[in-house]
Amino acid sequence: MEILLIQYIEGFRSVRFTCKQVQQNITYRWFLGISPHDRVPCHSIISKLLHRRISDSSI
Repeated sequence: MEILLIQYIEGFRSVRFTCKQVQQNITYRWFLGISPHDRVPCHSIISKLLHRRISDSSI
């Protein structure tokens, strides 16, 4: 979930925009450990994982 850390630090408002930035920025790819030949995770997968973590937690 380091992509969400990038989103928070950079102040990006959407997961979709964050994924596009990760696709284009080699520094983000290096931080995430994604080689230039690998695919960046789809924004919908990250959103589903985030939603599942929030709905599974008990407050």
